[in-house]
Amino acid sequence: AVVSTQSTGGLLPIAAAGRGNRENLDEARGYQECEEFKNTKNIKLKSLDSICHKNKKCLHMEVVEEKACGFGARKYFAGKWVGTPVLNSDGRDKKFEAAFWRLYKYIGGANAKKTKVPMTLPMVSNTYLNENFTEQGTVMYLRLPAAFQNNPPKPTDQLVFFDDSPEDVIVYYRALGKEAKSEDVLKQEFEKLATALNKAGKKFYPYVAVAGGYTMPGIGAQRSEVMFAAIENDGRSPGTVFSKKRS
Repeated sequence: AVVSTQSTGGLLPIAAAGRGNRENLDEARGYQECEEFKNTKNIKLKSLDSICHKNKKCLHMEVVEEKACGFGARKYFAGKWVGTPVLNSDGRDKKFEAAFWRLYKYIGGANAKKTKVPMTLPMVSNTYLNENFTEQGTVMYLRLPAAFQNNPPKPTDQLVFFDDSPEDVIVYYRALGKEAKSEDVLKQEFEKLATALNKAGKKFYPYVAVAGGYTMPGIGAQRSEVMFAAIENDGRSPGTVFSKKRS
Protein backbone atom coordinates (compact mmCIF):
# COMPACT_ATOMS: atom_id res chain seq x y z
CA ALA A 1 0.00 0.00 0.00
CA VAL A 2 1.09 3.56 -0.61
CA VAL A 3 2.35 5.32 2.49
CA SER A 4 1.56 9.04 2.51
CA THR A 5 4.38 11.17 3.90
CA GLN A 6 3.88 13.25 7.02
CA SER A 7 6.28 16.14 6.39
CA THR A 8 4.90 19.61 5.74
CA GLY A 9 8.31 21.09 4.97
CA GLY A 10 8.26 23.27 1.87
CA LEU A 11 4.46 23.38 1.71
CA LEU A 12 2.53 26.65 1.87
CA PRO A 13 -1.03 27.14 3.16
CA ILE A 14 -3.62 26.71 0.41
CA ALA A 15 -7.33 27.30 0.13
CA ALA A 16 -9.53 24.52 1.48
CA ALA A 17 -11.09 24.03 -1.95
CA GLY A 18 -7.71 23.12 -3.44
CA ARG A 19 -6.37 21.18 -0.49
CA GLY A 20 -8.48 18.08 -1.12
CA ASN A 21 -7.39 17.82 -4.75
CA ARG A 22 -3.76 18.20 -3.84
CA GLU A 23 -3.94 15.71 -0.98
CA ASN A 24 -5.63 13.19 -3.27
CA LEU A 25 -2.87 13.69 -5.82
CA ASP A 26 -0.17 13.32 -3.17
CA GLU A 27 -1.82 10.09 -2.06
CA ALA A 28 -1.78 8.82 -5.64
CA ARG A 29 1.87 9.83 -6.01
CA GLY A 30 2.84 8.10 -2.77
CA TYR A 31 4.64 11.16 -1.40
CA GLN A 32 4.08 14.82 -0.66
CA GLU A 33 5.04 17.18 -3.48
CA CYS A 34 7.43 20.07 -2.88
CA GLU A 35 6.00 23.54 -3.31
CA GLU A 36 8.45 24.45 -6.08
CA PHE A 37 7.38 21.45 -8.19
CA LYS A 38 3.64 21.82 -7.83
CA ASN A 39 1.53 21.70 -10.96
CA THR A 40 -1.79 19.91 -10.55
CA LYS A 41 -3.42 21.12 -13.75
CA ASN A 42 -4.99 18.27 -15.74
CA ILE A 43 -2.95 15.61 -13.94
CA LYS A 44 -4.70 12.23 -13.76
CA LEU A 45 -2.46 9.82 -11.89
CA LYS A 46 -3.28 6.24 -10.95
CA SER A 47 -2.21 5.25 -7.45
CA LEU A 48 0.09 2.32 -6.88
CA ASP A 49 -2.38 0.89 -4.40
CA SER A 50 -5.14 0.76 -7.03
CA ILE A 51 -2.76 -1.03 -9.43
CA CYS A 52 -1.25 -3.55 -7.03
CA HIS A 53 -4.18 -4.21 -4.68
CA LYS A 54 -5.54 -7.78 -4.78
CA ASN A 55 -2.98 -9.08 -7.28
CA LYS A 56 0.53 -10.53 -7.14
CA LYS A 57 2.23 -8.21 -9.63
CA CYS A 58 4.02 -6.08 -7.02
CA LEU A 59 5.08 -8.61 -4.36
CA HIS A 60 8.80 -8.06 -5.11
CA MET A 61 8.79 -4.57 -3.60
CA GLU A 62 7.61 -2.72 -0.52
CA VAL A 63 7.10 0.91 0.43
CA VAL A 64 9.74 2.67 2.52
CA GLU A 65 8.33 5.61 4.45
CA GLU A 66 10.00 8.89 3.49
CA LYS A 67 9.20 12.23 5.12
CA ALA A 68 10.99 14.57 2.68
CA CYS A 69 8.98 16.18 -0.11
CA GLY A 70 9.34 15.60 -3.84
CA PHE A 71 9.95 11.86 -3.99
CA GLY A 72 8.92 8.49 -2.62
CA ALA A 73 11.02 5.47 -1.69
CA ARG A 74 10.57 1.73 -1.96
CA LYS A 75 12.63 -1.40 -1.55
CA TYR A 76 13.04 -3.91 -4.38
CA PHE A 77 13.96 -7.35 -3.10
CA ALA A 78 16.91 -9.28 -4.48
CA GLY A 79 16.07 -11.50 -7.41
CA LYS A 80 16.21 -12.32 -11.09
CA TRP A 81 14.95 -10.13 -13.95
CA VAL A 82 14.44 -10.84 -17.64
CA GLY A 83 15.72 -8.14 -19.98
CA THR A 84 16.29 -7.10 -23.57
CA PRO A 85 18.20 -4.20 -25.15
CA VAL A 86 16.41 -1.22 -26.64
CA LEU A 87 17.96 -1.10 -30.11
CA ASN A 88 18.34 1.97 -32.29
CA SER A 89 18.20 -0.40 -35.28
CA ASP A 90 14.50 -0.94 -34.48
CA GLY A 91 13.87 2.75 -35.27
CA ARG A 92 13.67 5.82 -33.05
CA ASP A 93 9.88 5.69 -32.79
CA LYS A 94 9.60 1.89 -32.54
CA LYS A 95 12.58 0.74 -30.47
CA PHE A 96 10.82 0.73 -27.09
CA GLU A 97 7.77 -0.97 -28.56
CA ALA A 98 10.01 -3.62 -30.14
CA ALA A 99 11.75 -4.26 -26.81
CA PHE A 100 8.41 -4.50 -25.02
CA TRP A 101 7.14 -7.12 -27.44
CA ARG A 102 10.27 -9.26 -27.06
CA LEU A 103 9.69 -9.42 -23.30
CA TYR A 104 5.94 -9.83 -23.68
CA LYS A 105 6.42 -12.73 -26.06
CA TYR A 106 8.84 -14.36 -23.62
CA ILE A 107 6.34 -14.30 -20.75
CA GLY A 108 3.59 -15.32 -23.20
CA GLY A 109 5.33 -18.61 -23.99
CA ALA A 110 8.20 -17.81 -26.39
CA ASN A 111 10.62 -19.76 -24.23
CA ALA A 112 12.17 -23.23 -24.14
CA LYS A 113 9.34 -24.69 -22.07
CA LYS A 114 6.59 -22.78 -23.87
CA THR A 115 5.46 -21.71 -20.41
CA LYS A 116 3.41 -18.61 -19.67
CA VAL A 117 5.05 -16.47 -17.02
CA PRO A 118 2.82 -14.10 -15.00
CA MET A 119 3.62 -10.44 -15.61
CA THR A 120 4.95 -8.28 -12.78
CA LEU A 121 5.05 -4.52 -12.42
CA PRO A 122 6.64 -2.17 -13.14
CA MET A 123 8.28 -2.78 -16.48
CA VAL A 124 11.47 -0.73 -16.27
CA SER A 125 13.76 0.81 -18.88
CA ASN A 126 17.27 1.56 -17.65
CA THR A 127 19.24 4.15 -19.59
CA TYR A 128 22.97 3.89 -18.83
CA LEU A 129 25.04 7.08 -18.73
CA ASN A 130 28.79 7.66 -18.70
CA GLU A 131 30.57 10.09 -16.38
CA ASN A 132 29.66 12.94 -18.75
CA PHE A 133 25.99 11.84 -18.61
CA THR A 134 26.02 10.79 -22.26
CA GLU A 135 23.65 7.93 -23.04
CA GLN A 136 25.37 4.58 -23.57
CA GLY A 137 22.33 2.43 -24.19
CA THR A 138 19.04 1.26 -22.68
CA VAL A 139 17.81 -2.12 -21.42
CA MET A 140 14.17 -2.99 -20.69
CA TYR A 141 13.42 -5.34 -17.78
CA LEU A 142 10.62 -7.32 -16.15
CA ARG A 143 11.01 -8.87 -12.73
CA LEU A 144 10.43 -12.63 -12.77
CA PRO A 145 7.73 -13.73 -10.30
CA ALA A 146 8.65 -15.82 -7.26
CA ALA A 147 7.65 -19.15 -8.82
CA PHE A 148 10.15 -18.61 -11.65
CA GLN A 149 13.09 -17.19 -9.71
CA ASN A 150 15.09 -20.41 -9.30
CA ASN A 151 14.50 -22.05 -12.66
CA PRO A 152 13.01 -19.70 -15.27
CA PRO A 153 12.40 -21.08 -18.76
CA LYS A 154 15.23 -20.17 -21.11
CA PRO A 155 14.43 -17.56 -23.77
CA THR A 156 14.30 -18.65 -27.39
CA ASP A 157 15.11 -15.11 -28.60
CA GLN A 158 18.86 -14.38 -28.42
CA LEU A 159 18.07 -10.77 -27.52
CA VAL A 160 16.33 -11.82 -24.30
CA PHE A 161 18.45 -12.64 -21.25
CA PHE A 162 18.43 -12.88 -17.45
CA ASP A 163 20.03 -10.46 -15.02
CA ASP A 164 20.43 -10.89 -11.27
CA SER A 165 20.04 -8.38 -8.47
CA PRO A 166 21.85 -10.17 -5.62
CA GLU A 167 20.90 -7.59 -3.00
CA ASP A 168 17.83 -5.66 -1.93
CA VAL A 169 17.94 -2.06 -3.12
CA ILE A 170 16.19 1.15 -2.12
CA VAL A 171 14.92 3.17 -5.07
CA TYR A 172 13.76 6.80 -5.02
CA TYR A 173 11.03 7.77 -7.46
CA ARG A 174 8.74 10.47 -8.82
CA ALA A 175 5.36 9.54 -10.30
CA LEU A 176 3.82 10.80 -13.56
CA GLY A 177 0.56 10.39 -15.44
CA LYS A 178 0.00 10.60 -19.19
CA GLU A 179 2.52 13.46 -19.44
CA ALA A 180 5.24 10.77 -19.25
CA LYS A 181 4.88 10.30 -23.02
CA SER A 182 7.05 13.41 -23.52
CA GLU A 183 10.82 12.92 -23.48
CA ASP A 184 11.22 16.52 -22.31
CA VAL A 185 8.90 15.89 -19.36
CA LEU A 186 10.81 12.75 -18.40
CA LYS A 187 14.09 14.68 -18.46
CA GLN A 188 12.56 17.42 -16.29
CA GLU A 189 11.27 14.83 -13.82
CA PHE A 190 14.70 13.23 -13.49
CA GLU A 191 16.10 16.70 -12.80
CA LYS A 192 13.38 17.34 -10.20
CA LEU A 193 14.12 13.98 -8.58
CA ALA A 194 17.82 14.76 -8.37
CA THR A 195 17.06 18.22 -6.95
CA ALA A 196 14.71 16.82 -4.30
CA LEU A 197 17.18 14.08 -3.32
CA ASN A 198 20.07 16.52 -3.02
CA LYS A 199 17.89 18.86 -0.95
CA ALA A 200 17.02 15.96 1.38
CA GLY A 201 20.67 14.89 1.66
CA LYS A 202 20.08 11.53 -0.03
CA LYS A 203 22.90 9.75 -1.84
CA PHE A 204 21.92 8.14 -5.13
CA TYR A 205 23.44 6.54 -8.22
CA PRO A 206 23.00 9.03 -11.10
CA TYR A 207 24.41 6.94 -13.96
CA VAL A 208 21.35 4.73 -14.48
CA ALA A 209 18.16 6.67 -15.24
CA VAL A 210 15.28 4.26 -14.62
CA ALA A 211 11.82 4.75 -16.10
CA GLY A 212 9.06 2.44 -14.87
CA GLY A 213 5.66 1.79 -16.43
CA TYR A 214 2.59 0.37 -14.66
CA THR A 215 -0.33 0.96 -17.01
CA MET A 216 -1.37 0.44 -20.62
CA PRO A 217 -0.73 3.70 -22.53
CA GLY A 218 -3.86 5.51 -23.66
CA ILE A 219 -6.29 3.55 -21.47
CA GLY A 220 -7.64 5.38 -18.41
CA ALA A 221 -5.52 7.03 -15.72
CA GLN A 222 -1.82 6.41 -16.15
CA ARG A 223 1.18 5.78 -13.89
CA SER A 224 4.84 5.96 -14.82
CA GLU A 225 7.83 6.71 -12.62
CA VAL A 226 11.37 8.02 -12.90
CA MET A 227 13.82 6.44 -10.46
CA PHE A 228 17.36 6.50 -9.10
CA ALA A 229 18.89 3.80 -6.90
CA ALA A 230 20.02 4.77 -3.41
CA ILE A 231 23.67 4.53 -2.44
CA GLU A 232 24.32 2.87 0.90
CA ASN A 233 25.72 4.82 3.85
CA ASP A 234 29.13 3.29 3.26
CA GLY A 235 29.21 4.83 -0.23
CA ARG A 236 28.71 1.48 -1.93
CA SER A 237 26.52 1.25 -5.02
CA PRO A 238 24.75 -2.13 -4.92
CA GLY A 239 25.21 -4.31 -8.00
CA THR A 240 21.55 -4.42 -8.99
CA VAL A 241 19.74 -3.92 -12.28
CA PHE A 242 19.09 -0.37 -11.05
CA SER A 243 22.71 0.62 -10.46
CA LYS A 244 25.34 -1.53 -12.16
CA LYS A 245 27.17 -0.38 -15.23
CA ARG A 246 26.78 -2.11 -18.57
CA SER A 247 29.36 -2.30 -21.31
